[in-house]
Amino acid sequence: DAIQHISWNYDGSNVAVSSKDKFVRVLDPRTDTVAVEFEAHTGAKGCRVCYLGTTHMLATTGFSRQSDRQLFVWDVRGTDKGKAVVEHLVDTASGSLMPFYDSDVNMLYLAGKGDGNVRYYEIVEGPPYIHYVDQYSGKDPQRGLGMVPKRGVDTAGTEIAKFMRLCDKHIEPLSFKVPRKSETGNDDLYPPTFSGRPSLSADEWLGGKNADPILDAIS
Repeated sequence: DAIQHISWNYDGSNVAVSSKDKFVRVLDPRTDTVAVEFEAHTGAKGCRVCYLGTTHMLATTGFSRQSDRQLFVWDVRGTDKGKAVVEHLVDTASGSLMPFYDSDVNMLYLAGKGDGNVRYYEIVEGPPYIHYVDQYSGKDPQRGLGMVPKRGVDTAGTEIAKFMRLCDKHIEPLSFKVPRKSETGNDDLYPPTFSGRPSLSADEWLGGKNADPILDAIS
């Protein structure tokens, strides 16, 4: 069926896709096989999917039959792969939720398309799996967001994430900071992060090799 959204896993060995038929499938694109498939959200609107770093879990956002916005978390290693480990009702707004995951600090950001909210959650590997932290509420609705690479954050200001918000007539930066008084001793906020350099060549990957991303320290 028609693909709506995709997300690669941490080492590039497979990709999760959400489709118009309401199913999420985990594929090995090199062998054209489906490892896992399940029906995610039952609503008529589109579903989005996001791998959660090294956790072997997926987050999906979509709608219920009553058009409630939902966040589900799935463990694709479990024996019951068709049952979510988290079924979280977000709200009743009409715009799609766009997921962004920061594996450095295990934070999941959900941005509402057409509204001004960005909610964020801490992800953990055991129950309850998600911890709601807070939300940003802007006065202008957002049409889309892009996450700035971690090398673009202000470490002296304890900034852990930065986005660019696309609004109707302008683009604006959106910053997320940890409220700490000290500008030093914050190494726990800035572990080695994605360098932007490829771990494998195209031929190596097509030949069946997998590799974790190359990480660099944030200077």
